[in-house]
Amino acid sequence: MKYDPYSRDGKVSQRTMKAFYEAFTALLGEKRYDDIGVKDICDSADYPRTTFYNYFGTVDNLLIWTFERIKKLSGLDTPFEDEEAAIRNACAFYSLNRDLLDKVRELNGSGSRFYMVLRAHIEKKSEAAFSSIDEAGSRFPKGFTSSFRTDIALFLIQWVFVNRNEMDADEILRCYRALTAPVSNPQPSEPDMR
Repeated sequence: MKYDPYSRDGKVSQRTMKAFYEAFTALLGEKRYDDIGVKDICDSADYPRTTFYNYFGTVDNLLIWTFERIKKLSGLDTPFEDEEAAIRNACAFYSLNRDLLDKVRELNGSGSRFYMVLRAHIEKKSEAAFSSIDEAGSRFPKGFTSSFRTDIALFLIQWVFVNRNEMDADEILRCYRALTAPVSNPQPSEPDMR
C-alpha cells in the first residue's frame, strides 16, 4: 500500500475512499471475490487504476480496509481485549450486515481467498490483542494462551457465521468461556507446562 488509507481525512480523500468502498461492496454482492479485479473496482467507482494503487495497492488491502470500515460504521470497533464485547460486536456486525454477508458467503466458499484474507487479518489482530493479557502467572509458554484464544475465536467465527450454525451472543460466549477455561482459570494442581 503506497499510502495509509486509515490516515486520509481530507474531503477529496474521503469522497474517493467512499467511492471505492461502495463499488467494492456492490461487487462483493454480485461476484466471487477471486473474480473481482482492480479494473472492475475502478470502472465501478469511476476512478483510474493509479488512484486505486495509491490508496490500496491490492484488492486484499481494500478488503481489509472495507472490513474495518464496516465495523466502524456499524459502531463495532470495540478493542479485542474485551473478549465479551468483541463477541457481542461480532454478532451485531453480522446482524447489521447480514444481507451482504450472506450473499458473499453464497458466492465464496469457506476455503476461498476471501475467507483466507479475512481470517489472516482477524488472526493478526486477535493475536496482538490477546497477547496483552497478562501471561506472567500462566503455567503455559509465552504466546501459548494468546494463540489458543485466537484459535478458539476463529473456530467460533467459522462455526457460527460461515457454517451457519445459528447461535446468539450468549450461547457463543458460553462456548468461548468453556473452551478457554483451561487457559483462563488454571487449576493449582495442574503441572506447569513452561
